[in-house]
Amino acid sequence: MFAHGISIALLFALAGRMRNQLGTLELSKLGGLGEHAPAFTVLFAFGAFASIGLPGLANFAGEVMIFVGSFMNYGSAFFGPLQWTVVFSLWGVVMSAVYMLRAYRSIFHGSAMSGLFMRDPSLSQRLPLILLAAVLLLIGCCPWLLLNLIKSDLAAVVAP
Repeated sequence: MFAHGISIALLFALAGRMRNQLGTLELSKLGGLGEHAPAFTVLFAFGAFASIGLPGLANFAGEVMIFVGSFMNYGSAFFGPLQWTVVFSLWGVVMSAVYMLRAYRSIFHGSAMSGLFMRDPSLSQRLPLILLAAVLLLIGCCPWLLLNLIKSDLAAVVAP
């Protein structure tokens, strides 16, 4: 949930900037934005790739823990309803990855169809976006930083 919140906050901030500058978010009208806004393109890539669960970014760590945890044998059948639900949910992960990658390609690497051009945000506008992307990378590479914080807070609540 933490990783999802960070990646979606980054994507919403970037989509809002795109909407303000271009006046539209219609995929059919966008294309080739990466040529004029390389920093924006990289930041959007961080949000998009984290959102689809790319290894090394925060969402991947959470997804792996959920998938592996659901197959831990706690005395029940290996393939019960929970495990089948997880197997079917993998299709959702695949479909979201296909959608996000196609959208990213058409927005940033496609050809500009309507003459819309983006500018990179200034450094002061870029700083919060960079911080969100850095958190995605940090938690993706070192998930124990967040997990240890959660465990210590949980231990404090559960302990008498």
